[in-house]
Amino acid sequence: MTMLNVTATASIMMTFATAYSTGADVLLVPSEYPTIQSAIDTAVNGDTVLVSAGIYNEGIDFLGKQIIVESEDGSDATTIDGLGLDVSIVKCVSGETDQAVFRGFRLYRGISGTQDFTDSLYLGGGMYINSSSPTVEDVVFDECRSGYGGGLYAIWSDSVIRDCVFRRCIANSNSGAAQAFFNGVTFDGCEFIENWSSDYGGAVHAIQGYHVFNDCTFTRNGGPWYSDTITYTDDGGAISWFTYIDDSLDELPRMTITNCVLIDNRSAQDGGGLWVKPGYDSVDITNTTICDNMTFNVTGRYTDLGGNDICICTGDFNGDGEVSGADLSVLLGYWGDCQDLDCAPDLNFDGVIDGVDLASLLSAWGSCAP
Repeated sequence: MTMLNVTATASIMMTFATAYSTGADVLLVPSEYPTIQSAIDTAVNGDTVLVSAGIYNEGIDFLGKQIIVESEDGSDATTIDGLGLDVSIVKCVSGETDQAVFRGFRLYRGISGTQDFTDSLYLGGGMYINSSSPTVEDVVFDECRSGYGGGLYAIWSDSVIRDCVFRRCIANSNSGAAQAFFNGVTFDGCEFIENWSSDYGGAVHAIQGYHVFNDCTFTRNGGPWYSDTITYTDDGGAISWFTYIDDSLDELPRMTITNCVLIDNRSAQDGGGLWVKPGYDSVDITNTTICDNMTFNVTGRYTDLGGNDICICTGDFNGDGEVSGADLSVLLGYWGDCQDLDCAPDLNFDGVIDGVDLASLLSAWGSCAP
């Protein structure tokens, strides 16, 4: 028995043991209830909706219930197909807490997302979380798409997204795989593979809040590897971080990246690995590798807390491994005040491209050190 199967079996045994000790019910799909939603409709706080292996074509809403919705055989065997739906495949929008658990599914072809905020804004093709904080575990977001947050959109949420895979998800605007807006979403042990957005965050676009990435890998995000109809993500091939000063906050928003790997991601302009809004130093990075991303591994400021392998060659703006006339042309093209721009050639982060930056570039002239 594989480790994955051992873990899944232990989880299911724990579910039944907990239900027995608390008097909670286990509602079986499809043997007792024909659809996942019909079981959720009947469930009360503390219950478990246990779903057999198979393919289900429906949208589900937790309805504010603190329940467990999980598959019997894990995400490899249990798919919720969103083809034909005009909403997110899964919604938690009614104050669900971390006791609401969604575990062990593949969310496939969520191709719309939920319409919210304005008539033209579609969010979270696979899953939409608003003012709720469910726990999401062992979920594969596969080929989902929307306007924002192709796989997942979470706003005003403290959700933990654990051991999930986001692959080939698309956002027509920002955050191909996931968008985290306000509060603090934690991504723990997740994989982001070949996701794309047109603007910010080929994989993830995080805005305000106190978001955490731990033991995550980002590979081949932000680029047109599987489609000849899209171009590179503008900024932040893997992760983009957008923040601003809000006088009502007790502390500035901050993002933490620990034990992660960001390799072979792409952006058209800046931050192939990581893009940080110009003028802000609100990202802590520890024991993380950010290399072999284009254009630029990192654009913007961050705090290096140690143990990192961040491949930055001063002045190599086009990522070709050497500082040359091509890079000089880039710097001169940005010359002057650039505080409000994505200002990669601002080598001393003072908001101005001037002689100081030119001197730094010339001092690094030639091939980059290994």
